[in-house]
Amino acid sequence: MTVSSFRHWFTKTCCFIARVENFKNQIGNNDLPKLSVLGIGHKASEGVKGGAIVDMEASEISIRRAVQAAETMAKETMGQCLCESFWWCSHLSFTWRGSIDKWAPHSRCRLRHYSGQGKTTHIDEGSELIHLFPIDFCIDGHRGIKDPRGMSGQTCPAKMHMVTALSGPIRNSTVVVEGAI
Repeated sequence: MTVSSFRHWFTKTCCFIARVENFKNQIGNNDLPKLSVLGIGHKASEGVKGGAIVDMEASEISIRRAVQAAETMAKETMGQCLCESFWWCSHLSFTWRGSIDKWAPHSRCRLRHYSGQGKTTHIDEGSELIHLFPIDFCIDGHRGIKDPRGMSGQTCPAKMHMVTALSGPIRNSTVVVEGAI
């Protein structure tokens, strides 16, 4: 299986194509993924000024050139990719206060519940939610819990970290990326 990733930043556009391989972790005998980089492409970013896309065609061309260079080196084509962009992101941390059933152990499903509840938080008009994840928990007043799975208690507020970005730059970036690959 191959994975692809690229960054389109102020001065440089980079693309990586890698193969995902599993190997046995000798300590715990767990399967851990290993990435073997097959191809790398990097070109000067064009069409970007002050952190924003100002020329969509030039931006698309610089992405396409970086992708083609990586594909040539890897001798593989890129179908889907993970795109890292920083276009006008804003970060916000907040505390979501919820409660759990008395003495019910926290499970993976319960942790997903935090993210679902956090999505109901107010997001400014014209912005979109990029990431939302819990960064700290407090069970029955005990702070500093990083992973509450398996623990029990009556209340468990969570501190959440949220990343939002302006909708316009996200749409511009999406159009450019889809045109390039």
